[in-house]
Amino acid sequence: MKKKGTTRRQFLKTAGSLGVLAFAHPLITGCGGRSEGVSPDYSRTISEMTAYIEQQMAKYEVTGTAIALVDDQRVVWAKGFGYADKAAGVPVTGDTIFGIGSTSKTFMAAMIMQLVDQGLVNLDDPLTKYIPRFSLQAPLAPYASAGGPITVRTMLTQHSGIPGDMLGYGVFTSVFHPEFNSRMVDCLQGEYAQFPTDFFFAYSNTAVALLADVIAAASGRSFVDYSNAFLRLLGMNHSSFNRDDPAVATGQTKTYGKGYELFDGYIPPLAAGSILSSASEMAKYLKMMHAGGVVEGGRVLRPETFEAMVTPQNASVALDFDFRIGYIWWLVEPDLAYAGRLCQHGGDTTLSHTACKILRDQKLGVVVLTNTLTGSSIKEQIAIKTLQLALEEKTGLRPTTFTPEYSPKVSGSADQLDAATGIYLPVLPAEALYSGALPGMQYDRIDRSGDGLTWTQDAGSSSPGTQALVLRANGRFSASDSQETEYEFRTVSGRKVMVAYHNGFRRLNADRYDPVTIPAAWASRMGTYAIVNMDPDYLIRSYPGYSERDSDVTLSIKDGLLRLGTLLLAPVSNTKAYKPGLARNLGTAVQIVNVNGEEQLEFGGYRYRKA
Repeated sequence: MKKKGTTRRQFLKTAGSLGVLAFAHPLITGCGGRSEGVSPDYSRTISEMTAYIEQQMAKYEVTGTAIALVDDQRVVWAKGFGYADKAAGVPVTGDTIFGIGSTSKTFMAAMIMQLVDQGLVNLDDPLTKYIPRFSLQAPLAPYASAGGPITVRTMLTQHSGIPGDMLGYGVFTSVFHPEFNSRMVDCLQGEYAQFPTDFFFAYSNTAVALLADVIAAASGRSFVDYSNAFLRLLGMNHSSFNRDDPAVATGQTKTYGKGYELFDGYIPPLAAGSILSSASEMAKYLKMMHAGGVVEGGRVLRPETFEAMVTPQNASVALDFDFRIGYIWWLVEPDLAYAGRLCQHGGDTTLSHTACKILRDQKLGVVVLTNTLTGSSIKEQIAIKTLQLALEEKTGLRPTTFTPEYSPKVSGSADQLDAATGIYLPVLPAEALYSGALPGMQYDRIDRSGDGLTWTQDAGSSSPGTQALVLRANGRFSASDSQETEYEFRTVSGRKVMVAYHNGFRRLNADRYDPVTIPAAWASRMGTYAIVNMDPDYLIRSYPGYSERDSDVTLSIKDGLLRLGTLLLAPVSNTKAYKPGLARNLGTAVQIVNVNGEEQLEFGGYRYRKA
């Protein structure tokens, strides 16, 4: 069965589309800029986006949304839609407080850079300078080098190799756990890195969470105290990393999912995603970003420090291809590349979703906040469309369509085709892999088919899809009737990879996996495993319909491949294995541990016994 439309590997247009692309687009078109000094009223943008937001909210059943659009130092639109409390009929306004999730990470980066300005942090300091008992073993997967030390810099660029979501069942809780970071450090002492440092972009909530301890150690103040002072410096008097802070005690939105009003929970790894704020408050943050680190009360960051934060820091990492990241800020967005330099970050809690995008050269910024599980389906396109319309009103610039250079079809040689065949593990968008094992995100197969290839997607599932790929004279493969997305098979940094070319940009699409022999010890362990040390306050346990069995994992062998849930597992000994692939939470270790004479599976800080 052939899957219709754009394949799931083609550039997923979400904030988490990891990096889908590069930081400047070669084509810019316009209809003539506005006169110098003339500021538009954005009436068309506001009118069209009002209708669009209302339509999207109805389509995806989103209860409440807020937006702020900022032109340089002017808030041109701060508006709420829908309800902050549906049962009571309380509307969302620009001042309604939402959880902003991982957009919080950008504030944490600014705080680190402020400490750099003060001489209290050096980005090349090892993490152990601030957390002496931190330790992490070299990756289990074979690499030419384990890389250099884990530093503050590698953590800020998401290239530290620290496993992405340690103690994942404790990331969202019904009560706050102040000891969470300390527990993570304890767990990491028996863990292995995902990748060598500066080898590959691998989004890590764990690494960012530990930067709160760096801030505390360097400043001599608690992270909550330091972060509150920082937010107040920005004029954000009704925002906080602390859900129980009086500053955010009133005006919080209720949150919704699957037809229920549900609690969005605490986020104990504070620095990774716990800020509560509003569209109006976030507008102040956008002003500071437009001003290059300056607020009404003075300078927050030195000019060179601010610029470093939003300048590409990973250009030398071959496997990142055209994805660019500064210090936490992602610097790419395909649909806005025509506008020049950009920085952005998204955020997702259990139920709340945020998009924050800034056109640096145009000094236009937008933040979108939603209070419903399905809000993840609308936040990105609302933000992108708002900026596209606003940019046209301000400058006359309009989006362009990229047309790839035509390349005729040719017959592939046996060597060309054989070099591409094998099992491939997709490189999924960064924020699509929270738990590390999502249904349907399994593995693909590339096989020879005549003088071309057949790409079988989700090959291990019950309903795989197929797509024929033909070779073109430029050496890339594509669909026979379209060059919209082309694929190249190469060896990069010792990995055999599938590279995608789309919209003028390159990204890592998949990593080839050459199966290893499954030791008899692992083959004897097949079956379902139930978690034995679930966090008692794991938030989802209180949600309607949740069952403890939802956290079960299955160890199985199919088509000669060892699988943990839907992901493959590569044993390196009778008691150790890793999840192969290049993506968030892949590369991580799975170990067999002995607890009171019983074998248990251990990964991510949790243990599982055979059910």
